[in-house]
Parts: sequence; structure tokens; C-alpha cells
Amino acid sequence: MINREKSVTTPAGRLTLQSAVSFHAGRGCRLFRGIPMWFKVECTFFNSPKIALVGWRAGWAYLEGLAYCVEQLTDGKIPYRRAREFASKDVIKKLTTIQANEHFPLWLDTGSYYLVHDYLKHQKSKEQILDARDKAHKRNNKSRASKLHLVAPYDTPYQTPSDTLAKDKEEEKNE
Repeated sequence: MINREKSVTTPAGRLTLQSAVSFHAGRGCRLFRGIPMWFKVECTFFNSPKIALVGWRAGWAYLEGLAYCVEQLTDGKIPYRRAREFASKDVIKKLTTIQANEHFPLWLDTGSYYLVHDYLKHQKSKEQILDARDKAHKRNNKSRASKLHLVAPYDTPYQTPSDTLAKDKEEEKNE
């Protein structure tokens, strides 16, 4: 297990190795600036046979692809033009080619974008991340309201008092 931080600056940004199993996309997120974004990586990633076959440059390009997918919430899809920003044609060819004794390449070429193999098996989907953020937002709002000795009057930020009254009247009629 790694107890200290290691970081590498790449064309796509700065990657910081926080522990043996998680990476942090250090430049922040375009959609949700300031919210830390994480993705899972096995402890043996750099010593795995697949990475040994494709080389360290392809390994870093693969990690940059994962960081892009998590940052942009793409569910493992990497557009061709974005892949070319952090990987050369040779590296992309290595990532999309089935290596010896392997069943799948690291990236699948779909014809319009690259797809990280088994991305959703190991990472959270866009829907799961947005649901978790929404739940955390609601939980934090309730907590803040209780600390201020206030009662949160509405469940959602889009609900108005007239909506609440109309809803209450409908419930009374149905009873």
C-alpha cells in the first residue's frame, strides 16, 4: 500500500495517486467545479500483464481516459478527438488491439468513440453519481436547516407555496 502522494502531470491535467486503489483527477471537474472526482483502479494496475504488454505510456493514457470519463460522466465513452489529446496514434492502437492471451482490448473502438472495457463493472454510472449528489444535496440542506432551527418548507427547490397548497387540497379531496 502506498502511504504518500505521487503525482504526474500529463497533457490532460495532473493525476495524483492518493492510495493504492484510487486516483483523483486533480484539475477539477468542468461540470461540477470543486467537487472531487474519484475512480477505482486495482492495486496491481501497473504490474498487470495487460499494462506490461501495452507499456507505461498506454497505461497512463488509459488512466487519463478513465479520469476523462469520470470527470465528464460519459459512462466509459471517450470521443476520438479527446483520446487524441492525451494519446498518440500508436498508443491508441495498443489500447484498442487485443493483446496476447487476452479476450478484450482495454478500449473498444465502436466506430464513433472509444469505450473503456468493463467501465460500468468497476465505476459508478452517470445516473448513480447524479442520484448520490442529489441525495447528498438534500441531506445537507436538511442538516443546515436543522442547525439553524429552521424547518425546510419545501422538498425540492422548484416547489412553491401555491404548489404545496394545491397538492394539499388534492389530497383532501381524494380522502
